[in-house]
Amino acid sequence: PHTKDKKVVIVTTGACYSIKGPDIVLKTAKLIRENTDYDIAWKWIGGTEDDIREFEKLTEINALEVGVRMMGTLSATEMIEELLSSDMYVHTSYSDNSPNAVCEAQYMGMPVIATDTGGVISLFSNQYDKKLIVPMNDPFYLASKIIELREDDTKAMSLGKDNWTTAHQRHDSKLISKQLKDTYHQLNR
Repeated sequence: PHTKDKKVVIVTTGACYSIKGPDIVLKTAKLIRENTDYDIAWKWIGGTEDDIREFEKLTEINALEVGVRMMGTLSATEMIEELLSSDMYVHTSYSDNSPNAVCEAQYMGMPVIATDTGGVISLFSNQYDKKLIVPMNDPFYLASKIIELREDDTKAMSLGKDNWTTAHQRHDSKLISKQLKDTYHQLNR
């Protein structure tokens, strides 16, 4: 038996559909809980207890027993507070292109671990640790990356700053406006 003297707080946002990887969340949380000395608190904002039930049956893992708490819909202020009180944002989707949830976590300056689907990798800077863009459906690898990131505060802070810079540049309204104008200008030549 492990002594639960350390804690890792993770947040995921969005609907709790099968394509968003709730089975991976449950499997990963169980691995961390059973194989480390970390007490895990995984907050899923947007998902409900009704949503997770079918995945509990599928995986035979009880969400609350492994530290996964479905938080339902929160206000913007509540959501920001939950994001900022977490160690990291984890995105477990099986299929995505350019998920707003990842962009929002980056914009808040959070370190992010995300599954390597669609265009997700393009959301990160060239220097971002690509080992944190994890294979789909590999709870063992995901669990190892969560613990590695949790144990390296300096790296977590650096990744958060990198994400903040990347997201604020990507969503700069003046830059977006200039790029659109330049594009239309080139097309009208």
